[in-house]
Amino acid sequence: MNALSEKIKHLESELMSIKLFENDASNSDGSVKNLKEKIRELEAEKEGLEQANSVSNEERSKLDQKIKSLLEQLESVGKGGNETALQLSSLNNKIIELENEVSSLKQQS
Repeated sequence: MNALSEKIKHLESELMSIKLFENDASNSDGSVKNLKEKIRELEAEKEGLEQANSVSNEERSKLDQKIKSLLEQLESVGKGGNETALQLSSLNNKIIELENEVSSLKQQS
């Protein structure tokens, strides 16, 4: 009779283990689906960031070209005389001040 009771306990234990394994397997399936969805979301976000980075790089490149062009103009004007270079520098500073003032006024309105 003890042997039979022990076999029953052993079988119940195995049955419990199988049920636990099945629950773990179904939870794992849900976890895998959640992880796949998160991966898709992160990939989409990465793609958006790469596009924004590309646009930013293009804008920076354009600004670098403008700066280079202005420096070349300033250098060539500077070769013509310091007075002209000083006038150009002064005008450039006035332009920057006016742009800042316009920007400030836009923000205030």
